[in-house]
Amino acid sequence: MLMGVIGAIGSIGSAIASSSAQASAMRKQEDANAQWAAYQKRARDEANVREEQLRQQAEAARQNTLGELTPDKQKAAQDTEQQRLQKDITPVNLQGQQPVVGDELLAGLKGAAPEVQQDLTARINSASQDARKRIANLATIQSYGDSQFGLQNRAQDLFNQSGQTIRLAGDERQGNLAALGVAEQVEPAKITTTPSPFGGIASSLASLAGKGLTSGGVQSPFG
Repeated sequence: MLMGVIGAIGSIGSAIASSSAQASAMRKQEDANAQWAAYQKRARDEANVREEQLRQQAEAARQNTLGELTPDKQKAAQDTEQQRLQKDITPVNLQGQQPVVGDELLAGLKGAAPEVQQDLTARINSASQDARKRIANLATIQSYGDSQFGLQNRAQDLFNQSGQTIRLAGDERQGNLAALGVAEQVEPAKITTTPSPFGGIASSLASLAGKGLTSGGVQSPFG
């Protein structure tokens, strides 16, 4: 009789221990799943924020380039380059708008008739004005082309700068997506049931009780 009671108690204890272990494992698994879901959400949110930042960087580079290529800014850049070129290629004696012929040049013509002096002065000054015009036209033409700061080079430089920024942002976006893909492959932790020591003891008691009943072992003094 006593062994039967012990066996019953052992079986109940084993069942309770097993149920408690399973409940604990379920709680831990639920907690692990919640942590995994929070991690996945955080990874997606951070990736989305980074993606938007990179997209904005690329768009800002594109807009800045377009902003520098407006007609007004192009004209201002061309005028500045034209003036620079004109100054660089104009001989010193032709710079400015003053007549080329001065007193020093006319000093050797003092013995000539006034008509000759006036004619020579007019010819030289006319030639100098023509030279200035040709130099100005040449500077204008070069300012539209591939001179140092000409519009052709300016536009190419602007496109190169924005292109580098856009390409870099694109590469970083690819890396961002790759990192997100790795994060999405992470699985939640798997919680397994850990046997309770009490459950093992209870099972042993139940087993011993069962053996006592079936093998004629110790008898209860009460029965």
